Amino acid sequence: MAAEDQGEKSEQATDTRREEFRKQGQVAHTRELASAVVLLVSAGAVYVLSRFFFQNVLEIFNYSFGNDMVRMVREGNMMDAMSFSAYRLVVLLAPVFGVAFVISAASSLVQIGFLNVEDALSPNFEKLNPIEGLKKIVSMRALVEALKSVAKLTAVGIILYFILKGEVKQVPYLLSFSIEQIFGYLGTVTVK
Repeated sequence: MAAEDQGEKSEQATDTRREEFRKQGQVAHTRELASAVVLLVSAGAVYVLSRFFFQNVLEIFNYSFGNDMVRMVREGNMMDAMSFSAYRLVVLLAPVFGVAFVISAASSLVQIGFLNVEDALSPNFEKLNPIEGLKKIVSMRALVEALKSVAKLTAVGIILYFILKGEVKQVPYLLSFSIEQIFGYLGTVTVK
């Protein structure tokens, strides 16, 4: 009888009990919502900023395969080329990562609000037990999370396969395309 009582709760949680759990940092929220919103908004940001990306990537191509690169290689001055490429990479990735960071923080904030948890930040050396950590890694919950991740990856792979299957016939014709046409084509396939 006592084992049955532990499985089901007979009473609703009181406000004081909820506040106690909140102070401990134990609040209900879903990670899937945050990852789905971040994925959709990041894809939207890439779509909106596609002309900006195209201009920067074209500039990198022209710089990397142009006379400037040949001159730098002959002079042995590769640091300028590396710094140019690194700067352009940061310029390309910063808007997408910035939007993803803001959306991720906002989705967590919308779900749980501001949470100031001193108890969660205090050191607890009992949590450093490697055997307990291994039990968490091999637990049923970890197995379910792994299966969910594999299912998501499989679904994305199947969708990607069906999208790209129709584009295979176009690949030989890409040899005659200019760089602008190739990027335009890649943009339309990406948006599909």
